[in-house]
Amino acid sequence: MFLSLDGTFWIQLINFAVFYLILELVFLRVVRRAIIARRAHIDSIQSEYTAALHDLAAVKAHGEQQKLANRRAIEEYFAQMRAEANDEAALITARATALANDRVAKAQAIVAEEIDAASQRMDTLADELASSLLGRVLEKA
Repeated sequence: MFLSLDGTFWIQLINFAVFYLILELVFLRVVRRAIIARRAHIDSIQSEYTAALHDLAAVKAHGEQQKLANRRAIEEYFAQMRAEANDEAALITARATALANDRVAKAQAIVAEEIDAASQRMDTLADELASSLLGRVLEKA
């Protein structure tokens, strides 16, 4: 009584099947293809993103290696420049020391000559001074 299988049931069942067939042909297949295409597009974007992240990590690693290599090269260059500057400073110091020693030697030679000249003239000057003093003393007496 509640459920009887009469002609309207079979017509409704056929009506539902036709509606589902039309719905499948017109809407569901198109939507399913769009969903599949969208999923493929999203998957390709995700794989490109993953590849880009991998490439970025590789570029960062290469950049860090290059930065370290450049830093080492700069440090080596500065060490070489420091060594050259120290060598040049030592050369300049040696030249200045040699020049100073030469000037000191010349000055000592001049002083020695003047001392010898003064020593040689000392006897003469002492005689002159003694004569002069003796002359003054005799003049007063």
